[in-house]
Amino acid sequence: MQSLIELLLQEVGPEQAEEGDHVLYFGQQLEHAGKVCAGMVESKWGKGHLWQHGVYEVPQRYGDIVRFFRQVSREDAIAAFREFYPYGDLIMPVIRATE
Repeated sequence: MQSLIELLLQEVGPEQAEEGDHVLYFGQQLEHAGKVCAGMVESKWGKGHLWQHGVYEVPQRYGDIVRFFRQVSREDAIAAFREFYPYGDLIMPVIRATE
């Protein structure tokens, strides 16, 4: 995951975060992710519902480092998946079928 963060994501400051940008929470490693939605963070906690919450309104176990990144286009995400997962072509027809 660290490779994807370094190669694919463009970090921005909290004040530059825009609708749809990624919000990543770190402790010793990446612990949780959400996206900017209507000035809040939208994320899924475990098997529960999607929640909209403030940046720091998360369980303590998600860590105390929060970083913001520009959202990634669908095309860039698929290209990165193919690069990092050598068998990506086997499941790509499933992804295309759901478009």
